[in-house]
Parts: sequence; structure tokens; C-alpha cells
Amino acid sequence: MNVSLARIAKPWKAIEKVLNVRSKHDYAAAIERLHALLDDGADAPNHPLHGLLHALGVAVRDYEERHIAIPDATPRETLAFLMQQHGLKQGGLPEVGPQSTISDLLSGRRAFHARHIAALSRRFGVPADTFMDETQYLLSSPVNARRLTESISQARSDKNVMRKPIEPRKAAQVQEPHTPYRSKPTRKNPLRKQFY
Repeated sequence: MNVSLARIAKPWKAIEKVLNVRSKHDYAAAIERLHALLDDGADAPNHPLHGLLHALGVAVRDYEERHIAIPDATPRETLAFLMQQHGLKQGGLPEVGPQSTISDLLSGRRAFHARHIAALSRRFGVPADTFMDETQYLLSSPVNARRLTESISQARSDKNVMRKPIEPRKAAQVQEPHTPYRSKPTRKNPLRKQFY
């Protein structure tokens, strides 16, 4: 064994015990160590234990990804959670819509549409697919999928692009027959019931 490796081997055994997170007990101890390191200021780059904090954080994250299942949340639950975390009431999201719209989204009376998703993604800084579970029907049409993608990219780029309205088809011009006199409007008797 190399001389420098021999010097590292002895302290490594102690460090390896700290970094190994293989059971619930190890996980709980690692969380306590993380909190102690953070309380000591190890999150500062010039702190001597900054590297240990990073390595321990990676070990904890790996354990969580393998052993702790985080339940999927519906878009409504996610919105309610984000509003609670940010201290917002239903009227506090004017970029999404009025208070009644937020209430309808939270209660499930209204589905999340492309405009809602883009605004919420931008407001909270979360991926747009966080709010897309209930909008899968929107993506069934290629046109809707394209519009949703455009809306999200516009929200991310902070551009407000005005879309040109789609011109309605010109109705066939039907000429009315010319009437040389003006007809009198018929007067309806409000007391008479009309049956059709």
C-alpha cells in the first residue's frame, strides 16, 4: 500500500461510518448530523466541513430516492400546498385569474388549462408538468399540445406575445328581398299565453 493511502485509510474508516446510510437508523443519524453541520455553519464554502456536508447530503438523498416513496400529489393538492407555503389566499394569484377561478381550481370544479399552468409555473418556479395531471385531455389534440407548449415557453421567456385572432369565415352574403313599404310591428298581448 502506498504511504499516502496508508495515512488516509485510518481516518477513512471513521468517515465511512458517517457517510454510509443503509438503514432507517443510519438515516436518522445522518439527518441529525446534517442539522448539526448546518447549525455550525458548514453551508459556507470556506467552512472546513463544507465537503462533509455535501457528501452527507448526497448520501441522504440517495437513500431517500431508494427507500422513501414520496406520494404523487394532484395539481389541486400541489397548488394548495404552494399557496400555504407562500402565505397566499385565493385572491393572491391575479396572474392566474380572479378569486373565483382559484377557488374552482382548488375544488375541482375547473380543470387546469394552458394559461393557468403557464402562470402557476412562472409564479412558483416549478416545472409545468406539476399541474398537468388533470389536463391530459388537452394534450390529446396536437393543436392543444402545441398551444400549451407555446404558452409555457412564452411564460418562461417572460414575453407577452399577442396572438392574432383567427378571422371568422365570411358568411355567404344573402340579399334580403327589397320591401317598398315598412311593415308595422305586431303587438303582443302579455296576458295571452302562447303555445308553440
